[in-house]
Amino acid sequence: MALEKNNKAFSEQKALVIANLETLQAQVIECQNIGMEDPGDSLYNHLSDLLDVTEGCSSFEELEELMEIAKQIEHNLDSWLSVHGTNSMELSWPDLKPFLE
Repeated sequence: MALEKNNKAFSEQKALVIANLETLQAQVIECQNIGMEDPGDSLYNHLSDLLDVTEGCSSFEELEELMEIAKQIEHNLDSWLSVHGTNSMELSWPDLKPFLE
């Protein structure tokens, strides 16, 4: 039963991280659609790669590492948007600490 609960919790937390990555990616697309440049689609491609890796991850430890990368991308996106006079929404990231102890 504990393993079953842990698997369910992992799936739920992973889904939250994936949803946030998809939100960031959609925001990049929206910005491009209004004329902001993402040279070489680097931010979009980085998010796509991170989504692929996150979808395939299988442990809380790996998910935490990927989430930290995603948080840095969110910060970079916020900086990029502020240069263009706009801002982004602050995403709510899951707390994985209880699952890592």
